[in-house]
Amino acid sequence: MISDPRTPLQQLPVMTYEQMLEKVRYEGAYPTRERAEEAVRLGLGRPIM
Repeated sequence: MISDPRTPLQQLPVMTYEQMLEKVRYEGAYPTRERAEEAVRLGLGRPIM
């Protein structure tokens, strides 16, 4: 989702990390939450623990 930079931050949708993982899992067709989390961490450049 690309937001308009003129939109105040208060109006942007908010989701928890867990909700984001579920969205990534569903839209990326990952078989498990762990695989979705791995994809998110790789995408964000964070080490997988």
